[in-house]
Amino acid sequence: MSLTVLPVAEARDQLSRLVNDALVFNERFQISRNGRPAAVLLSQDDYDSLLETLDILSNSEVVADLIQGTSELRAGLGITGQELEDRMQALRDRADE
Repeated sequence: MSLTVLPVAEARDQLSRLVNDALVFNERFQISRNGRPAAVLLSQDDYDSLLETLDILSNSEVVADLIQGTSELRAGLGITGQELEDRMQALRDRADE
């Protein structure tokens, strides 16, 4: 992922290509006006991801849960994805009996 800086006139002339590069190559573009950063062009997926990250980080309970979960994993208290899958299958099997 890269950030390319372009003046607004150049960005305007290349807008279609820039949008394509943002979508296909996950490129990000900083658009400058009079030599100063003015705007950013990025893919919708990047934008959605940023909004979701901001939403998560703005919720102190969720952040606390993430910190606790990370600490538990580092302490060896977590289970692997395979172990979780096995436990879930065992629960399904019991429910089917």
